[in-house]
Amino acid sequence: MERLILSAGYVLDSHEYERMGEVFAEEIDFANPGRLEAQGLAALIAAFQAIPDPARSHHTTNVVVRMIDEDEAEVRSKALTIRADGAVAPAEYTDLVRRTDAGWRVARRRIRPL
Repeated sequence: MERLILSAGYVLDSHEYERMGEVFAEEIDFANPGRLEAQGLAALIAAFQAIPDPARSHHTTNVVVRMIDEDEAEVRSKALTIRADGAVAPAEYTDLVRRTDAGWRVARRRIRPL
């Protein structure tokens, strides 16, 4: 599961948004208050594609997994994002991760700026 969470940064940093299905579930509920909110994978991809100055780099650390049951887990992690202007934005991610036919995917992500 840690690899799944870390993979999100690589997909975002490469701006290969069409690959977001490798990390996020079709029904993703994504909330980064004041910056980006989306319901569903297609909406999330479109929202990221519309960002005129995407972040340069995402760094995720301190990943803690708490299994809810055999098909769901809560994953909390810390993140540092290097924005296009060079500013560093720290945050905490709280993810609900689900087992799907394609493997584990993030079904809900809540980002809390620090």
